[in-house]
Amino acid sequence: MFIIYDCAACILVALIAATLLCTGCAIVLLIKSGADRVARTLQKLTQGPRSAIADKFSGRTLGKSLAPVPVPLVYRGEARK
Repeated sequence: MFIIYDCAACILVALIAATLLCTGCAIVLLIKSGADRVARTLQKLTQGPRSAIADKFSGRTLGKSLAPVPVPLVYRGEARK
């Protein structure tokens, strides 16, 4: 009878270990997916259509984004005046 209990205990420990391993992998994948989603969302929120690209170390503005900017129309008669 002792052998049956010993085998049952070993099987139970193996099942618990396998469950913990799979749960740990699932948690890691969910955290990675969530971190990617947060990074994309923060990137969308911080870079608006008219945001400038800034140097992180000096704070200087390096250039404008490629978003279209409205161009004022100038007619021929107004340009000569």
